Amino acid sequence: MSIAKAEFISLKIGAGNPTTGILSEDPETVWGTVLAKPQSILTYQVEEAERIRLESDFKALDVADPRRIAWMNATNYTSSFIPSFATGKEERGVIMNEELRTMWGIWLGLEIPSLREHKGKRIGSKEIPLDTEGMALLSANLTGDGWRTRHDKLKIFEYILLDRANKGSKDINPTCEAYDCFARFISTIIPGNEGDGENNGDGANGNGGNDNNNNNNNNNDIDNENEDGLTGLQRWQQLNRRKKQGMVPDLKWSNLKIKGTGDNGLALGEVKTLNAGKAYMKTPNEHRAAVKERARKIPKQYLKKAKDIDFKYNNGNPCVENELKKYRSIQSFVFGSFGEWSDDVDVFLEAVCSIIAANEWKELGYQQEKYYKSVLMSNVKSELAVLSLRTVAKLMSDRFSNISTNLKDGKDSMKHDIYKYHQENKHRAEMIREQNSINPNGATFLRYNRLIGY
Repeated sequence: MSIAKAEFISLKIGAGNPTTGILSEDPETVWGTVLAKPQSILTYQVEEAERIRLESDFKALDVADPRRIAWMNATNYTSSFIPSFATGKEERGVIMNEELRTMWGIWLGLEIPSLREHKGKRIGSKEIPLDTEGMALLSANLTGDGWRTRHDKLKIFEYILLDRANKGSKDINPTCEAYDCFARFISTIIPGNEGDGENNGDGANGNGGNDNNNNNNNNNDIDNENEDGLTGLQRWQQLNRRKKQGMVPDLKWSNLKIKGTGDNGLALGEVKTLNAGKAYMKTPNEHRAAVKERARKIPKQYLKKAKDIDFKYNNGNPCVENELKKYRSIQSFVFGSFGEWSDDVDVFLEAVCSIIAANEWKELGYQQEKYYKSVLMSNVKSELAVLSLRTVAKLMSDRFSNISTNLKDGKDSMKHDIYKYHQENKHRAEMIREQNSINPNGATFLRYNRLIGY
């Protein structure tokens, strides 16, 4: 038997004697057939057999095993950090030693070295036990706001891509955090005066379209809320930034054709992050099920919020809801605890990189646009994957520093510090006024900042 045939039989056995594909054939038959790229065909079938075996081994583990969860949420880009290296005393575009160890642990579902000695420690307001894989650390209610930091870094990454695409086309008009983009569709008429013929041109002040007229309880609520004599827009503007946050899209753009966007490519994007928790237990046998499920909920949540705003501030007229529908479906950019992301992110990257490639390929010296786009897509996805996983590691590190913090004491301390800050500012303002009454130019006194001592 020739060496080639012996190797073929060895590959066939190694692949589990498949009944389909090239390895299911007899060696003599294969050797008598002319095949294009036989090495690629053989390699694919062997590696696919290995993947199936590995999948079976992981699925045999308990559904709560971090190694199993990590496998079920890994993608071909979440391993992009592996060619990276850790060095240096400062963070200058490289991954630091502790970050790299943590990223390896998260990616493989193994224990995080820095958590090993703290296993079992009770953390958070619910005093859940700390696990060495860091899942409890990510989801526990602790002092600090590391979740928002991770969210904002991912949001800004996508915005920078939009801005880069806009530099060549000038018509994408990206916006990061589109505050009050629905405000002009909130009524500017005091409730009870709708019949005076006024209209602001946006449909927010019309008389018809009230779907809640038959609900006495709802109308009573509206009447109670409108006793202040303010318009819906005035009451909306009185809300603080945090209460408005639920209806503030993270990203807004136009003229970027993506499936599900509105006319002229008008679109809204919402970035969400998952930080461990029960979401990973609901559909344990589906790959990336947690980010997919979270992404499915976002458009429904926006629609509900739009209806709530119409009910509370537009007397039930569906003005905000109708405006929201112009965008078709909200683009749901969900990033998970293992660096993975939802399908909308891939669609977005494909579209925005197509525009960037069309704008830049000649200047960068590529022979064809498609060659540059291929390189760009690979680099952008790798960079985003490293960022997504790295921000999980950073979040874990930041939260680890708070595991001994008493949440109640931390909040009380924060309130005290904020109160002290305002008192200091108030006292400083009083001293400035007093000094200015003596010395109108106030120059000498204004150079003194009580808060920082100069």
